[in-house]
Amino acid sequence: MGLGQSMDKILRINILRWTIVGMWFLLSMGLFHLQVLRWQYYYKKSQENFVRMIPLPAPRGDILDRKMRVLAYNTLAFDVAINPQAKDREIAFKVLARLLDISIDKLKKEYKKNYLAPFIPVVIYRDIPKKLALKIEELRFVYPQITVLIRPKRVYPWGEVVSHVLGYVRPIDKQRLRLLKKYGYSRRDEVGYTGVEEEYDPYLKGRPGLVKIAVDSRGRKVELLSEKLPEKGQSLVLTIDKDIQEIVFNHLKGHNGSVIMMDPFSGEVLAMVNWPSYDNNLFLSGSDNQKKTAILKDQSFPLLNRAMAGLYPPGSTFKILMAAAALDSGIININTRFYCPGFVKLGGVRFGCVHIHKDENVIEALAHSCNVFFYNLGVKLGVDNIDLYAERLGVGRKTEIDLPGEKNGLLPGRRWKQQTLHQGWFEGDTLNLSIGQGYLLMTPIQVLMLGAVVANGGFIVRPFVVKYSGDYEVNYTSKKDTGIPREVWKIVENGLESAVSFSDGTAHILSSIDGVRVAGKTGTAQSKPGRPAHGWFVGFFPVERPKYAVVIFLEYGKSSYYACELLKEIIEEMVTKGLV
Repeated sequence: MGLGQSMDKILRINILRWTIVGMWFLLSMGLFHLQVLRWQYYYKKSQENFVRMIPLPAPRGDILDRKMRVLAYNTLAFDVAINPQAKDREIAFKVLARLLDISIDKLKKEYKKNYLAPFIPVVIYRDIPKKLALKIEELRFVYPQITVLIRPKRVYPWGEVVSHVLGYVRPIDKQRLRLLKKYGYSRRDEVGYTGVEEEYDPYLKGRPGLVKIAVDSRGRKVELLSEKLPEKGQSLVLTIDKDIQEIVFNHLKGHNGSVIMMDPFSGEVLAMVNWPSYDNNLFLSGSDNQKKTAILKDQSFPLLNRAMAGLYPPGSTFKILMAAAALDSGIININTRFYCPGFVKLGGVRFGCVHIHKDENVIEALAHSCNVFFYNLGVKLGVDNIDLYAERLGVGRKTEIDLPGEKNGLLPGRRWKQQTLHQGWFEGDTLNLSIGQGYLLMTPIQVLMLGAVVANGGFIVRPFVVKYSGDYEVNYTSKKDTGIPREVWKIVENGLESAVSFSDGTAHILSSIDGVRVAGKTGTAQSKPGRPAHGWFVGFFPVERPKYAVVIFLEYGKSSYYACELLKEIIEEMVTKGLV
């Protein structure tokens, strides 16, 4: 071998040696990166390869009325589940189909829909009776594939009496999950739908527990590692008085409409009732699907909270606002009188009144609900001024009550009519607006505000139904001054009291309640063509110390007389039970 060949061989050996050293160096650096610099990351990943976490549902907080009586609580529910890791699931399906009296295909469909992971039991039937749950548990010795899971279940002891205020809970849907996932919600959660249950879901929800288990490479459970118990959600104390709520419900039942009672000074809602109503227990998991479907298809819309989402012409209740606006703006005073021949004519169109009232001042016009008097006010004020005062008093705007689904209503005006109907505003529109007809739409709770502002002497309060969450006060009284002097509201109050005290007042039937003086304004509002009119009453009692502002709305109730009659019955029972 020559010298050249020897040098070439040494060179190749050195290159190979340095290559090996370089590769070893790179490998060492890689190991250093993985084991030293990234050890926490890969340790966590390795843990995830064999540790699985199973959430445990938390009981929701209770819901109580203002006197600490339970309106919603939790009990135990029993669900049948199948262990995905177990063999012979077909046998389990056959056994359960016989015990539950349900088809195997339906059970398999539920299994497929509810399957999450091989280590989590799959619920195939929810909310079975306790006796059946015990019987199925006894079968676990023979059929280990089958298990019974226990979970908290919501109960509403008063059902339809307070369902529109409370709402209900049910498994979360896809739309809500998309919105709430970032806040820690999962597809296994039950959430509130409508009412307090929805509005205060984060308070009521509680914190789920957690079970950590070890699984093998095939996802099968091998060991229980740890367990954290769930924490119950916060309880809520409502402003609702269950006694008043029940009285109102029993009298309204059978009459489509809504009744709301509220403290006119604080905004605390003491009762909110709608008819038709529904039993919110029917919307819980495992309930009768046929009954739920019947409610959803009912054309009388029992799920609609008419009190805050029903839009109706307020009729003559709007005259409260008209009187206050005219007095405040100086267009009239207490001595101003207009003659009522029973109608006015405008452009050949006759705008009628219910009677020939002859000379009327503002107090008499409110007592008799004289349309002609308020037609005159409408012409003198003009639509723009009417709208300004209506906006100050919250017409066409949400009251911001702490319940979901409230509607704005509709306050029409020049701009609205031009943009919406592409038409100009006519004086006839102003006449209709001045008596609460035409395009004007309000919710019953907005109309209630007109009664409350008279009762408290000129403040707009924000209504609310939840007072406390746990030991903390959630809602406080919120007042906004209308800027209209107390003297104006006192004149309007005299008019509303005269509607009851005058022998020919539109609410005179309420004068016969022993020991209780009531003030208020009636309203009979036109509805759809061919349908009876709506009946309204809004006011407050007792007059000397207003404790309750109240609105009665009867959908297609024919006349305000029936609204007054209903309120008379309610107050008389409240008196009997010492609630006034």
